[in-house]
Amino acid sequence: MKEARYVIVLTGISLVCATLLGAVYQVTEEPIRQAKNKAVVEGIQKVLPEGTKADADNKVIVDESNPLSPVIYPAVRDGVVVGAAVKATSTAGYGGNLVVMVGIEGVPGSGLKVFNTSVLDMSKETPGLGTKVAEPAFAGQWNNRLVTEKALAVKKDGGDVVAVSGATITSRAFTDCVNQAINAWTKLGPAIVKGGSNG
Repeated sequence: MKEARYVIVLTGISLVCATLLGAVYQVTEEPIRQAKNKAVVEGIQKVLPEGTKADADNKVIVDESNPLSPVIYPAVRDGVVVGAAVKATSTAGYGGNLVVMVGIEGVPGSGLKVFNTSVLDMSKETPGLGTKVAEPAFAGQWNNRLVTEKALAVKKDGGDVVAVSGATITSRAFTDCVNQAINAWTKLGPAIVKGGSNG
């Protein structure tokens, strides 16, 4: 009899907790979505050259079946697609996923360069260590970097990217994001440029 009472009490507590969690999720879902959207909009603005714009609602998802797939936001100047802001996610961060917006200037086949980068999410990286990838000392080395056929890599892996001291894993994840962005724009850019833009 006692055991039955315990089961009933525990079931009741579980139901109350589940209901509360559901309510909290519903209350916080929209603010979280808005915050993420704001980060994307601000990220796009940071990584594109002056006079170039991209609409956060005008996007191309590289792989619809993958929630971590790169997302391309075509960049337009005077009605012509001249590059892209690409949101890329690396699962290889030290503390989990690292999300970076990469601004690419140019169209595939006519020379490309990484114009700028902006970290959108690195909330699980070690403060004062992994988070240094967002600082100019590291992130600045991507500015106006010409794109070649060779994938970018940190020096420990045979490349020329100078990793943050003590945060090689995070530096690799950041580099992975840049490579993903370049590959996405190189692969899908021609069709996007051909299709034009509504922006």
